[in-house]
Amino acid sequence: MERIKLLKENAKTLSVLYVEDEALIRENILEFLKLLFMRADDAENGQEGLEKYKAYKDETGKPYDIIISDINMPKMDGIEMCKEILAIYPEQSIVITSAHNDTARLLKLINMNVNYFLLKPIPHEDMVRVLCKISMILTDKQLLEHYFKETEQLSDELADKNIQLERTIRFYKEEVQRLEKALAEGHSAPIQEQVPEVKEMKIDKALETDLRFTQHDKVDAQSFIATLDDSVMDKVEGFSHELDRLALLVYDIEDADTETTVVKMNEIVEIFRNFTNIVDTLVTFPVTVRAFQSFSDVLAGLDPDFGGDLSKRKLFVTVLLGIIKDLEDWINSIFIDRSTDDIHYFDASFANNCFEIEAMFNESEIESDDDDLEFF
Repeated sequence: MERIKLLKENAKTLSVLYVEDEALIRENILEFLKLLFMRADDAENGQEGLEKYKAYKDETGKPYDIIISDINMPKMDGIEMCKEILAIYPEQSIVITSAHNDTARLLKLINMNVNYFLLKPIPHEDMVRVLCKISMILTDKQLLEHYFKETEQLSDELADKNIQLERTIRFYKEEVQRLEKALAEGHSAPIQEQVPEVKEMKIDKALETDLRFTQHDKVDAQSFIATLDDSVMDKVEGFSHELDRLALLVYDIEDADTETTVVKMNEIVEIFRNFTNIVDTLVTFPVTVRAFQSFSDVLAGLDPDFGGDLSKRKLFVTVLLGIIKDLEDWINSIFIDRSTDDIHYFDASFANNCFEIEAMFNESEIESDDDDLEFF
């Protein structure tokens, strides 16, 4: 019953087209699919199925998420229909149902990249298992696409704000230099009336202060490292060795029970806070420090069961591994390889990623109806 609840949760935003020429089977399964999926349509042969597929794509701008189809049907069989559909959208998820264990036909479908098969009569648990697997993959993909799209948008917005800040600061620097020159020459100079327009920026005041702090001439890694003593470098090197352990802890969370997740999460938070303290001693990275302080607090307050949402747990693991990869690149480019010509290249985008992840996992969960579904 847990699997049917998981299927219901993941399928509620997905669409399915069921193609079957036997009317009784088609009607029964379609009734079940309509209880699960956002949209469930049917067709009685391959030709009608292909026409409905094209019409749906024209109507919505995207294909059905899942196609379920019999093989032997009049007018156009399932194999030919799948061939036509895959020519339109090669990544289409397709489930083939058949009353025959026909190796040659199945091999042909496998070569067409069809990976899901059910033999008739279809056991209830097999149908639920296959649909659950596909819907989880598709939902994870949707969540990741949403995350990357939102992250890219917020990154662009923050970059625009940085540009506006740079222009404003540059204007006032030039104005101060002009006034100093005028005073040195023994006469006053009128202040320019035209101040560059700055768009209204809805940004946290503390973060704005940090962003202004980082607006300065570039400092390369070699010059920066020359200002640090050995004790600081030892701390950074020690933390870099912790990243492997951190990644293992994150991987362990994906399939862990609630009690184990609590223990692992506490260790993860401790590692991130240790990193924050190390970077804070460097003074030079207030944006990164502030982002990680807030990020660590969010991690500490997360529901260890993720509201029972396995997709959200998997997404959490994915984005946290992305943060770890960013940290590895940052440490290597500044402290190990010392190759970057700007030690602050990372600040704005990294802070933005942290804030976006916070927003994602702070969203309140919408409670779903957990009433059990009857199959057929």
